[in-house]
Amino acid sequence: MNPKISVIVPVYKAEKYLHRCVDSILAQTFTDFEVLLIDDGSPDRSGEICDEYAKKDVRIHVYHQQNCGAGAAREFGVNKASGTWIMFVDSDDTIPGDSLENLLLKDNGEYDIISGIYHNLHNNTYFIHERDGVLTNTEYVSALLNGQTIDGPCAKIIKKTLFHSYHMVTPKEIRQNEDMLMLIIISKVAKKVLMCNDVVSYNYIYNPNSARTSLMPLVQWLTLFNYIEKHLTSFGEDLSISYSFVKYRIQRLQWCRNAGMVTPIKFREIKKLYDESLLFSSDDEIREERIILKYLIIQYIGILYRNFKKVLKQKIKKIIDRQ
Repeated sequence: MNPKISVIVPVYKAEKYLHRCVDSILAQTFTDFEVLLIDDGSPDRSGEICDEYAKKDVRIHVYHQQNCGAGAAREFGVNKASGTWIMFVDSDDTIPGDSLENLLLKDNGEYDIISGIYHNLHNNTYFIHERDGVLTNTEYVSALLNGQTIDGPCAKIIKKTLFHSYHMVTPKEIRQNEDMLMLIIISKVAKKVLMCNDVVSYNYIYNPNSARTSLMPLVQWLTLFNYIEKHLTSFGEDLSISYSFVKYRIQRLQWCRNAGMVTPIKFREIKKLYDESLLFSSDDEIREERIILKYLIIQYIGILYRNFKKVLKQKIKKIIDRQ
């Protein structure tokens, strides 16, 4: 008989963290699950540790493959999974002992995705969904793009049937937000999504060596934008998604700007790119995107001006002090 849940763990350079991760899964109050450990060509002892666990518990299945990236490892795991629900756990994180049980208690037979919240153990904070309750797939995608819900695969269970036509094609160099792209793709066939602020279903543990902690270069963000835009067209001409996607791109570009990756000249180039390849084409939406992008550029100029004033005041103060 197939298990109720398949817990998929992509494993890469995780020998320091893997024991606590797998142990937290095996300690669940709900026991009808399987664990798929996908060794993604890890060069350390991670693969050996996975094999040791498989010898101790028949619910654990280990697969070794060449390094293809976390997204490809998750997809491989889904193809091997036999559970009704899929849960993803990163190998440097853990899940609370009642995580699976509490998520399944929310299932009434209507939901395709059930998401709890996560506890950031590094600073003892909790991520709370801004959009709590039942969402349509369109509302869910807008919430993902707006940062109103968890944009990664953690803290949730997902019906395996959503993955029947799923195939991840982004290159492994796209190491941030590729999980959100996955959620957008599978949401095309989702009907109802449940956001639960009363279920803590994941423990995020800060790892300074994780790909999540280093910003992806600008060119890779632009590549990711193209992948996302391609799949958003499946939701039709929905203004909320179009607007959310504009805000999403602006926020990521702000990250790159703050990291010194985007110059004023590059801003103009990107603006031209957006003007020439908009998600939708009505005059109102074009005007809306241009207003937002213009605001971003003005904001950037304002920051430069405020910094100039600050430096100028400091120099004037030094001159006065010397007198």
